[in-house]
Amino acid sequence: MNASPLRLLLLIVGSLFCGLLAGAVIGAVGGWLYLIVISPAVAAIGGGMGARALVGVLRIHDTKAAGVVGILTTLAVLVAILVVMHQLERAAIIAELSSVGGFSDETLVRHTNDTMAKLTNDASPLMSPLMLRLHSGAQLFGDTALDLGMGFNLAVLLLELAITGLLCTRLVVERASEPFCESCDAWYARRMVGSATLGAKSTVVVDLQNTRFHRLGRHLEAASTKTRNPLILHGWFCDTCAHGDVRFELELTEPGRRARIIKTVAAPHDALEAILDSQALKKTPVRTES
Repeated sequence: MNASPLRLLLLIVGSLFCGLLAGAVIGAVGGWLYLIVISPAVAAIGGGMGARALVGVLRIHDTKAAGVVGILTTLAVLVAILVVMHQLERAAIIAELSSVGGFSDETLVRHTNDTMAKLTNDASPLMSPLMLRLHSGAQLFGDTALDLGMGFNLAVLLLELAITGLLCTRLVVERASEPFCESCDAWYARRMVGSATLGAKSTVVVDLQNTRFHRLGRHLEAASTKTRNPLILHGWFCDTCAHGDVRFELELTEPGRRARIIKTVAAPHDALEAILDSQALKKTPVRTES
């Protein structure tokens, strides 16, 4: 583990809270409209973004720990959805019985419990939210539910679990896998190193791949220039210290297409200095003797 137990504890608690909050919101909306797979996926993105932010703030760069946190956040999302929709169903039964009238409070509670027991096949209070979903299906909107049997309901629930787990875990693990400076206990910054025209693409790619950084710098416009070239070299490095590896990312933007990374290379910090020195020499005017 590369983080203190306190940081990990705060991450777990905070991520569970984010997952429960996102799931509760979607579960409450689900009493009016619930879209299979889409609704829990939205909740997973919400909970995952919260956990992702906590990973950055707490400086957790252990991808295994982040993966576990992503799974726990996913479970919190689905548990919250099931519990809230279970409570909404119970509230609907109470409202229906209350509208008939003539029931004492004890009788109302007993009839509600009996109805819920039938819907959940006499499941325990702990398992009741899950069994309500398995036996009654997903409540889509109003009184309309998708219920094609317990096997189908279980398959749909497992599909939702897989998709939400994938989304949530990926969001958290991606943040934890970003470059991190161990000596400074800080995340690397992503900075633009230079840019080039589309015609220099092959030259820049070859120089970057073959680690010819002094030569590479001569083909790149400095980041301070206002020219917006389609080929941009970004560098991930620590802003605090001048040692540690640099991760270069070559980004290409073509007309009508989204920007994409076409080459990634890790190199010592001296490589960044070599590129910057080459760019500075290119700007220096050459003096001639008369």
